[in-house]
Amino acid sequence: MRLSSVLFFASLALGTALNQDSADLSAREASPELVPRACSANGCKCVKGLAQGVYCGNCVVGAGTYAISAKRVANHAYECNSSGGCCDYGKASDCGTKNARCKNGSPV
Repeated sequence: MRLSSVLFFASLALGTALNQDSADLSAREASPELVPRACSANGCKCVKGLAQGVYCGNCVVGAGTYAISAKRVANHAYECNSSGGCCDYGKASDCGTKNARCKNGSPV
C-alpha cells in the first residue's frame, strides 16, 4: 500500500513539473523580445577612432583593415569603443557573411 502511495505522489509531482516546463517553454517561444548577451572582455582590441557600436569580425573599416585588430574571429560580434576597447559577444549568425553588422565600414 505504501509503495502505491509513493508512486502515486511521485507521478503527480512529475506531471505537475512537466506541465510547468511546457508552459514556460510556450511563453518563451511566443516572446518576441531579444535576450541580452554578456560581452566578454577576452583581450580583443578594436581599431582606435571607430564609432562606438557592434562590429562583426569580418568588418573592414579601411584599406584592408579589419575593425577588430586583436583576437578577431570572423563569425563573432564585438562591441568597440573609440579608444580601441573591445568585448566579444560570441558567435552571431550574421557575422562572417556578406550581411554582417558593421557600425562603420563593410563586411568582406
